[in-house]
Amino acid sequence: MSITPAGYEAFHSKRRRSITFLCFLISISLISGLLIYIDSYSIHKWNEFTDIGPVAFYVSGTGAYPTFRQNVRNVQGVTHTCDVPIAYAHFNRSDIEYGNYYSGYIFAPSDDGFDYFASIYKFTMGRFPKNNSEIAVSSSLIDYLNLTIGDTVEFEISGFTVEHRKMTIVGIYDINTESNDAYSPVDFEYLYGVALVNNSYVDIRFSEFRIFIDVDRSFISPSSPQSSIDYLKRIKQDIQELDPFYSPNYSSTQIYVQTFLLDQIYSFIYWKDATSSSELWRSSGVLLLAGLLIFLAVRYNMNDRKYESQMLISRGASLGTINGIANREFFALSIAATILSFLVGSIFSRIAIASTGFLELDLEMMITEPLLISISTLYYIPIIGIVMTMIIALFHHSFFSVITPKERRRGTLSKLTWFLRLIKWDVLVLILSIVLIWFILSAGPISYTYPILSLALNLAPLTLFLSMASLSIKFLRKTAELMSKHLTRFFGAVQSRVGIRRIGKSASSAGPVIVVLVLSISTAWTFSVVNSSLPITKLNHARFSLGGDVSLQIVSDNSSMDQMLLENLTSHPLIEAATIVQIQQMQLSTSSYTGYDFAAIDPVRFANVSYDFRGRQLNSTSVNDILKELAINPSGAIITESIAREYDLAKGDILRSFADIDGTQIAVSFNIIDIEYALTNCRALSSVFDFSPWYYYDKIIGTDVIWVNGQYLLEQLNQTELEFRVLVSRAKANANSTRIVEDFLNSGAWQFINTDELNSVDNELSRYVNSVDFRISRSVDSMLMFGTILITAASFLVYATEGVYSRRREIALMRSQGADRMIIIKTQIAELSVILILSTVFLLIYGPLLFTIAINMTRVTFYQFPIPIFVVYPILSMIEIYLIFVVSILLFIVLISIWSSRINLAESLNANWAEASPFGGE
Repeated sequence: MSITPAGYEAFHSKRRRSITFLCFLISISLISGLLIYIDSYSIHKWNEFTDIGPVAFYVSGTGAYPTFRQNVRNVQGVTHTCDVPIAYAHFNRSDIEYGNYYSGYIFAPSDDGFDYFASIYKFTMGRFPKNNSEIAVSSSLIDYLNLTIGDTVEFEISGFTVEHRKMTIVGIYDINTESNDAYSPVDFEYLYGVALVNNSYVDIRFSEFRIFIDVDRSFISPSSPQSSIDYLKRIKQDIQELDPFYSPNYSSTQIYVQTFLLDQIYSFIYWKDATSSSELWRSSGVLLLAGLLIFLAVRYNMNDRKYESQMLISRGASLGTINGIANREFFALSIAATILSFLVGSIFSRIAIASTGFLELDLEMMITEPLLISISTLYYIPIIGIVMTMIIALFHHSFFSVITPKERRRGTLSKLTWFLRLIKWDVLVLILSIVLIWFILSAGPISYTYPILSLALNLAPLTLFLSMASLSIKFLRKTAELMSKHLTRFFGAVQSRVGIRRIGKSASSAGPVIVVLVLSISTAWTFSVVNSSLPITKLNHARFSLGGDVSLQIVSDNSSMDQMLLENLTSHPLIEAATIVQIQQMQLSTSSYTGYDFAAIDPVRFANVSYDFRGRQLNSTSVNDILKELAINPSGAIITESIAREYDLAKGDILRSFADIDGTQIAVSFNIIDIEYALTNCRALSSVFDFSPWYYYDKIIGTDVIWVNGQYLLEQLNQTELEFRVLVSRAKANANSTRIVEDFLNSGAWQFINTDELNSVDNELSRYVNSVDFRISRSVDSMLMFGTILITAASFLVYATEGVYSRRREIALMRSQGADRMIIIKTQIAELSVILILSTVFLLIYGPLLFTIAINMTRVTFYQFPIPIFVVYPILSMIEIYLIFVVSILLFIVLISIWSSRINLAESLNANWAEASPFGGE
C-alpha cells in the first residue's frame, strides 16, 4: 500500500538535494569570489606597502650601551644590524651673510653592516666620506647653503667644541623615499640625517645612537598579516627587554624602537579591511539576491518534502522534529557548498582579476596574476556561508509556521477590509521607503555629511525590494485568473487557462523569481550606468576646475613673457585655443574679511577655451553672448547666484569691490551684466582630484567667483599682473593633453611655469580610472554581473523544478485530450511571457529608483561640484544586458518545455488517479 509519487524513492531526494546544493554553492561562491579577489589583488598592495627598503626596525636611544647593541644582533629574527652614532650639528658658511644657517643630525654609520643598509642613501653626486676630513651632505642642505662638491662646510656640534670644524664635501645624497610615502622628507632627515661622516669622527663624541635593523622577512606574508604582526611585535618586545631600564608596566624606557615594517603592515590591514567592507557594501544588492536564492532553495526543499513530512506527522512526529531533519540536511549541504565554494569562488575571482574595466577582460591575466586565499578568508567564508544559510532556514521555519489559512469573507465591506489588511504592511513599507528616499535625495549633497542619512539611503533599496517581493506574490496569486481571461485572445484559450493560471498556483515561487529577475537586471544596469558615468563626471569636473583641457600656473615675475608663452602654446598643433587668466582676491565690503576670486579674462578668447559646470564649451552656450557683451562693456561683471543672494544684488546693479595693493586699498566698481549659478576660477586645485574621505569641502566649487574684463581690472588697479596667473587652453578633439604639456615644457617654457602644478584633463582622468579603488570596483562589478546571471538561472531552475509533477500531470492530461506538442509549447510560452511582462513592469518601477539611489551614493570626489555626477545611460549596453537575461530565460524555458513534454502518460497520471481511487491506491 503506497501513494508515493512515481520515482520518488529513487530520484526525488537526489534532485532536491542537488538543486538545494547548487543554489547554496552559487550564493556562497559569490561571497567567497569577492573575498578571494581582494586577497589576490592585495598582493600588489602588500608589495607596495612592505617595499620600504632594508630598514625594518629603527632603534634610537642615549648612552653608550655596548652590551645592548651587541645583544640586539642576537635577537631571534634579526638578520642585519648597523650601529650609527649621531650628533646634532649647526651648519653655516662664513663666506656669505649671516643667516644662512642649517641644523640637523650628523650620522656616522659603522663599517660593520653598513653595506647592507647603504641603499637608503641615494647619491646623486660623489661618494661616501672615507676619512675625517670628508663629509657627504643631503640635497636639502646643498640647496639651502648653495653648496656643491668640493666646497668646505663649517659646523659645530651642540654641547661641546669640535676639533675638525671644516670638512670637504665629497658627496651629495637624497634619502631614498621612493618605496615609502609614509614619511615626509623632513621626517627622513631626522631618521637618516642631513650629513654623513666617517664613523671614527663621531664615535667618541656622540650623545645618542641609532641602530638600523632588518629582520627575516620570510616569516611575513600577505596570506596571514596578523601572524606577521605577531612575529614583528615579538621582535620589538625582545629588543625593548634588552634595555636594563625597561619595565613592561611603564611606557618609559631609555630606547625607542620605531617599527617601519610593522607600521606598514598595519596600514596594509587597514586598506584591505576598508576595501573589503566597501566592496561588500557596494555589492549589497547582489548579496541580497544570493540570500533570496538560498531562501528559494530552502522553500523548495521544504515544499518538496511535504509528502515525507505528512507521513512523519501521521506517525506522531512533531513539527520541530521535521524541521530538525531538514536543518541537518541544510547544514550538511551548506558545509559541502562552502568547501566547494573555495574552488568556484576562485574561478569567479579570476573573472574579476582579469577585468581591465566593466565587462572588459584580459584573459591572459587569469593565468599570470597571482591567486591568494588568506587565513582570514579561510575563517570568514565558512562562517558567512554556514551561518547565513542556517539563519535563512530558521527564518523560513518561523515565518511560514505562523501563517494559517483564513476563511475569506464574502461581504463587500468584508472583502475591502480583508484586502486592506492583506496589503497594508507591504504598502506602508513601500510608501515609507519612497518618502525616505525622496527626503534624503532632496537634501542634496549635504546628506553625505550625516552617516545616518547615508546608511538609510543604502538600506532603502532593501525595504523597497522586500515590500515589492511581498506585493508581487499577492498580486500574482489574486490576479492570475483575471489575466488568463484577458490574455486568451493573445495566447489561446487552453494556453492561457493552463499556462497563466499555473503562475497563480505557484505565486509564492513565481513572485520571488520575478523579483530576482528585476533586481538582477536593475543591478546589472546600475553597474553599466555607474561605469559610464564616472569617467564623464571626472572629465567635466576637471575641465570646470581647471578652466580648460590644460592649466599651467605662470610663476615668472616678468609679465612681458606672458604673450610669448601664449603664442608658444597656441602654436602647438593639438591646441585649439588658449588664453591667460589672472585672478585677484578682492572684498565686496570694507568691513569684510571674505575674499572672492575676481577672474580677469579676455572674454572672446576665454569663450573659445573654457567650459561651464555642465561640461559644455562656453562658446556653444548662452554665456557666449554675455561674454561678447563683457568685451564691449569693460566695466561689466558676471557674478554667481550665491554672491547675489548674500549681497542682495540683481542684474544691472553696481558691484563695488576693494583690493589691497601694496598696502593701499583700491575700490573698483562694476556693472552686473549677468548672474550664473557657478563660474570657474581656473585655479588648479590638486586636492579636488584626490578621493579623501577625511576632508569635506562644504562650499560648492565655483559659487564664489566673479568674471571681469581683464584689461579693465588691470587699469583700475594700475597693475601689469595680478596675484595668480594661469595659462589655460582647449585641446582639439581626441588630443592627448598630457602630451601637450610635455611638449610645451620641453620647448623651454618650464622655467616660467610652476612644474609642481602641471594639470591636464587627460592626466587627471587617467589617474582616476587607473586608481586602485576604481579598478577594484569595476572588476567586482564584472564578476557580479556573471554572478547575477547564474542566480537568475538558478532561481528559474527552482521555479521549474518545484512544479515538475504538476506540470507533467497537466501536460499528460492535455496530451490525453488531443493537444499536440505545439499547444504544449505555447502553454510554456504563455507562462514565460507573463513572467517577462510582469518583470518588465516591475523593472520600469524599480530600475529607475535603484539607478537614482546608486548614482546619488556614488562620489567622484569629496568636494562639492555644481553637478555631483553626470549620469550617462549607455542605452545599447543596457539593451544588450536585458537581452542577455531574456535570451537566457528563453533558452531555459525551451529546455524545460522539451523536457516536460517528453512524458509517459501512464506514469504521469497513474499516481494521481490512484490517489483518487476508492481504495486510496491499494
